[in-house]
Amino acid sequence: MNNYGKGLIQSAIEEVDRKFIKNKYELSRELNDALKNKYRKVEKNEEKYIELLRFNIIYYKSIIKKLETIIDVWIQNGVISSSKSVEKNIVNITNSSKNYVNKAMKEGIDKLNDKDRKIFVSYDKSSGLERLEKIENDYKILNIYKDVLGMVITEISSDVDKYKSILDMSVNEAKIDIMNEIFKLVNEILFSEDPNTSNFEDEALVGDRQINATDVEDSDKCISFKKYASMISTPEVLVKINDAFTTATELESVEEEDAYVFSTEMKDYVSCIVLLLDYIPKEDKRYFENVFRMFVIGEISEGQFKELCERYIRENLFLDSKTWLECQKNVKSDFNMENNKFFGENNLKEDVNEELSITQRMDILMNLDENTTIRDSIEVARDGFFTNEGVEKVSGFAEKLKKGISSFSDKLKMNEEYDEEEYEDYEDEYEEYYDDEYDEFDEEFIEKEW
Repeated sequence: MNNYGKGLIQSAIEEVDRKFIKNKYELSRELNDALKNKYRKVEKNEEKYIELLRFNIIYYKSIIKKLETIIDVWIQNGVISSSKSVEKNIVNITNSSKNYVNKAMKEGIDKLNDKDRKIFVSYDKSSGLERLEKIENDYKILNIYKDVLGMVITEISSDVDKYKSILDMSVNEAKIDIMNEIFKLVNEILFSEDPNTSNFEDEALVGDRQINATDVEDSDKCISFKKYASMISTPEVLVKINDAFTTATELESVEEEDAYVFSTEMKDYVSCIVLLLDYIPKEDKRYFENVFRMFVIGEISEGQFKELCERYIRENLFLDSKTWLECQKNVKSDFNMENNKFFGENNLKEDVNEELSITQRMDILMNLDENTTIRDSIEVARDGFFTNEGVEKVSGFAEKLKKGISSFSDKLKMNEEYDEEEYEDYEDEYEEYYDDEYDEFDEEFIEKEW
């Protein structure tokens, strides 16, 4: 093992960090905001959103693989290329990867190589929020990784005398050490904490005024709710679940013994939903209470219950997917099944009729009051009351880039003058370096294929 070469690689990463990454927390936050913007730009269509991120991921992986070949060539030839040569190579690599993904988007994923095609379809092995979390995490990791790798290569080529001993390493040694050091930096960015964290009160119950306060950041609410979900005792959780069951059955005029209930696999999920009701305004709380009502009368399955909850959380609440999954792991839901009302054998595992789309069901749930039953509302919907699922034609998710970005480092310089609009240019889809023609194709693709 070449410890001196490893030390030089660490030094190159540190220089990149020092020169270009000024605020790790801000970069992480902007990445999350960019994902939210992408979701809105495809009109909150989850499948379009996932498709977009998958192509981004293939694009990033293609760049990373080709950047690594620069290091291979250096070591094999015993020469580190000049900065000018590296800059030219990066431009060529970007364009080549762009054309590769462009062709797959236009002609189908069979235009991807076998490995990339397997990666593309691998995200279909999971579903729901877990699927979204995986693809979003991969997107963020690879987005940062490819940029840092490009900057590291540029840094090494800018001072050949300092870094020339890296050439004494084997190709595998160099690539593994670079990968490990970059992943350390990626983790520091993605798991960084706000250096100016506000003093958010960790109350068990908060009022609507506190919940809606504009000076409370979503990240603070996430931290507080995560603590709350892990803090509430098992008996308290069970009381809240039983109350939710009683309310749902009473409003739907269903006898408790006739109501549909959850399987034990749903204990963590349902526990977090009832705890979430303590943290959200009345109008949001009413939505989830109505989802429970729809469930007890057998109008939705467990899977549809989760889909209705997760989509509303994603589109309307402060929770991010990571916090939501962590809460399900930490909640105290090991209650005695004999004392519960909402879990048992009268389950619905298979999805209920597909006459109503998820959007139509959400319309019902958001507009339902206590004086109308779920069944009555569903009958109205089936008669054609809720017919419009889209209000605007999809016109594309990417604004045209005002100007090209000439280097990787420009995108990660986070300073006081770095405003949101500039970051949108950086983050806008996988055409960060693309010309207007390619941006136009993105809009055409969305309209044509979906």
